[in-house]
Amino acid sequence: MIRRQARLVVGLVVLALPLVVAAAAYACAGPTYGVPAAAAVGVSPAVAPPGAAATVSGKYFGIDSMGAMGYVEIRVGSSTGPALATAPLGGSNVSFSAIVTVPSMAPGDTSITVTQVYGDGTQGTPVSAPFTVDAPPAAVVTPPAAVVTPPAAVVTPPAAVGTSAAGGITPLSAKKKLASAIAQCNHRYGAKKAKSRRANHVMARRRATCIARARAAAVVAGASSRSLDISLMGPISTRGLTTYL
Repeated sequence: MIRRQARLVVGLVVLALPLVVAAAAYACAGPTYGVPAAAAVGVSPAVAPPGAAATVSGKYFGIDSMGAMGYVEIRVGSSTGPALATAPLGGSNVSFSAIVTVPSMAPGDTSITVTQVYGDGTQGTPVSAPFTVDAPPAAVVTPPAAVVTPPAAVVTPPAAVGTSAAGGITPLSAKKKLASAIAQCNHRYGAKKAKSRRANHVMARRRATCIARARAAAVVAGASSRSLDISLMGPISTRGLTTYL
């Protein structure tokens, strides 16, 4: 009878042993919810203006009962502040790294808060790192170049030599202008510029036409044809002339 009882006890122990081992294994690999004391978070740079990029990194986070690491939520100010980004956890150190953009906010001291989210949806204890929002750089405003429009020059021509009191052109002035015009015609269409007999005839016709136009212009300007007693083809000095018809 005693032997049967002993055998029964031994059998129960043998049957119960796997259950004990499984329970122990489960206890060892059970949930490690929350963040261990060694979890650490850092921000680089620790001071930056709104719109700048900053790198948030952390390591030594926990795992759930299934061995999953989950991910982290990165927020500014607190675990309920404005969300900046999420990043998966991985590696032997259960770590992460993410680049975030500093949001538009008033300059001053704040923090970057990281909260682990496990595979079953539960959250760990938030971990924070100090951060300072810097003032944005002063805008450099370059004024447009001033456009200065100079006033229009008012040119008052000098009084013509040989004008009458009434503003008309005297015969003497008309003669000088006609003489100058004829001199220009003779210089421009002179026979010296012709290199052949045919070219000489062409120059002569052009010279005659030029002189005729000069006489007509002088008559229109107010001088009578009688007062312009100048030979059309006579010798007229052209020394010093620099303007030609």
